[in-house]
Amino acid sequence: MDLREGFTLIEMLAVMATMSILFTVAVTTLAFLMRVEMQGTERIQDNLILQKLSHQFRMDVATARQANLMPDNQKQLNLDRGHGTSIVYFMTQSGDAMRREIRKEGKLISQEEYRLHLSDTKFEIDQQELVSLELQIPEETNHENKTLKPLNRVFRCESHLNHQNRFLNQSVESR
Repeated sequence: MDLREGFTLIEMLAVMATMSILFTVAVTTLAFLMRVEMQGTERIQDNLILQKLSHQFRMDVATARQANLMPDNQKQLNLDRGHGTSIVYFMTQSGDAMRREIRKEGKLISQEEYRLHLSDTKFEIDQQELVSLELQIPEETNHENKTLKPLNRVFRCESHLNHQNRFLNQSVESR
């Protein structure tokens, strides 16, 4: 009679090899899921920043009396609100944020930065007093072929200049 009272060394090695393979797969999957979750969180934060920037930009343009671009380029927008108050939008020198500054009679009152990875920024003002902000946002693609040109996502935000006063004046005239 042959009674087994334990496991052989080969059986133990097979179980240990199987467990190490399962552990490796589990750790690799967990690392991948954490990376995907971090990228998703960054995209959500970027979208929230874009929404906040576009809302603030539209409100500022709608309440401004005049809008001027810097003469040498289209990288800075000055919005005149009257009574010595102006709002200035421009891209920071490091290129990682859009800055909004409120100035009263030339003195800085407050500033706000919208941190985004930007490759280019452009402001435009057309004849119908439509002021637009265009941001080139590079897509974050990690590709092993470094010769591929990264794609840019274009974000455009527009608003009519002095829009709120126009409606106030029209409602006063219609009474």
